[in-house]
Amino acid sequence: MTERAQQDDAIRKPLGLWAVGALAACVALTAPVARGQVQGGANLPSGTRVGMGPAGEDPEKEKQRRKKRFDQLITKAQKLIADEKWLRARQSLDTARTLVTDRKADVPRLRNLYQQLENYGRSVLTQANEAYDQKRYAEAIDLYQQVAHVLKGLPAAKEAQASLQTAKADPQIKAHYAAMRAAALDRQIDRIIAEASSESSDRPDDGAATRPGPSSRPSDPGGRVAAIKLLAVDKQVAVIGIMEKIQRDYGKTAVAGRIADERVALTGDEEFMGPVRRARHAEDAERALKRARLYHKGGMLAKALKYYEDVVRRYPQTAAAETAGAEADALRLELGTPAGPDDNPP
Repeated sequence: MTERAQQDDAIRKPLGLWAVGALAACVALTAPVARGQVQGGANLPSGTRVGMGPAGEDPEKEKQRRKKRFDQLITKAQKLIADEKWLRARQSLDTARTLVTDRKADVPRLRNLYQQLENYGRSVLTQANEAYDQKRYAEAIDLYQQVAHVLKGLPAAKEAQASLQTAKADPQIKAHYAAMRAAALDRQIDRIIAEASSESSDRPDDGAATRPGPSSRPSDPGGRVAAIKLLAVDKQVAVIGIMEKIQRDYGKTAVAGRIADERVALTGDEEFMGPVRRARHAEDAERALKRARLYHKGGMLAKALKYYEDVVRRYPQTAAAETAGAEADALRLELGTPAGPDDNPP
């Protein structure tokens, strides 16, 4: 075993820190200086070897420079650990590890500081495992992710990563996160209603004080339906979109079951749904128009023309269709393409 290989093994053994590939890369970086060499360069008549290497100076000066930088990084890591700035401490140590020049003196210093990081990681893992056992899944996942990211390469980080993979396959956690995401989306609906109610309360003559709001839910689920019906149309469109997402992506949650009842009450009211459908239709038309313009701007004129024509055909009686029709006419003139029988509907 070479001296450099022994050095890396001495750092690794107490903690099991790095894979063979990472060690090989580190050896490639540090081995030339460890042998007292500078890559490239030439021998002067005096016997001094200079130039061409990364340092552009003789090996001894390069070794001293690396030693000084190593000491600076070790001191910095010690301070960062004292300040509980674990990520930056680990990054400093990882850099210092590539600058080892004296294995007997440097390796124990690195090992000691890495062990302090590992001890911190183990304490966080204990908290994460306790949270997991008590079904505080969000807290557990957050702690596992913290260890995996901050202490990357250390055994604690590898264990945290394995725990994350196990958690992702746990049906209970999947259900828990589905419920959390559904609840978060449901709160978005409440915020939309609350913001609209707040805006209305600034106008004393609009009767906003008598309007039902999110505070009436869940004891009076119908109160939220009534509040949604009083929103501006663009807000109603947003609410319906959120409801559809909850039912589509998190349909097995309790929130989705309640949302289904609210949607039935809303979609069964044609006076409510008519303007909502028209507004959504107009939004879809604007998105399609934007796509056509992207092709137009990119110089793909034939494809742009096709998409302009699609807007006219699929979204008649919208502002986007009118704009798309004008753009399509201009493109036909430019391309010398005649209008088809359906390109200019009455």
